[in-house]
Amino acid sequence: MESGQAWHKEKIHLNNKIKDAELKIENTELLLQNSEGRQQLFHYYQQQHQNRRKLIDLLEENDLKNKAAELRVRYKDILKEFSLTEVRKMEQPQR
Repeated sequence: MESGQAWHKEKIHLNNKIKDAELKIENTELLLQNSEGRQQLFHYYQQQHQNRRKLIDLLEENDLKNKAAELRVRYKDILKEFSLTEVRKMEQPQR
């Protein structure tokens, strides 16, 4: 019974992370509509890129591949708004 409860708790935790990621993506899509927002987003995404990758990996490890794929596509759509140079900077580990 305990393993069932642990699994249920983990599923709730992952669902909360999914909702959080979806809200962040929606907010990002709104911010991309002006230049000041774009600058804020660049710095934010540069800092958060690795966390997003970890979330997608976590979803895949927990058999939520469809949701991971959906978030990956939406995230890549956002990254298309930035130049290739900016995206490469985001992907570099922070020092």
